[in-house]
Amino acid sequence: FYMALRAARAGCGVALVPRFLAQEELDEGKLVIPWQFSLNSQDAYYMAYPDHMADLHKVKSFTEWIKARL
Repeated sequence: FYMALRAARAGCGVALVPRFLAQEELDEGKLVIPWQFSLNSQDAYYMAYPDHMADLHKVKSFTEWIKARL
């Protein structure tokens, strides 16, 4: 999360992190929330990819590898 926040502060894109970790930067105006959508999770991780890539060997292999470790 720290590296994602640092990259966002450097202008490299958006950081998806828990809000409490970015609160100081938000309060100081060093970061902004680009949209108001938020997602509450119960200590979960999500894997997302475009539908059109679901059948690619590398995507299938990676998702199967992750599922085998649950």
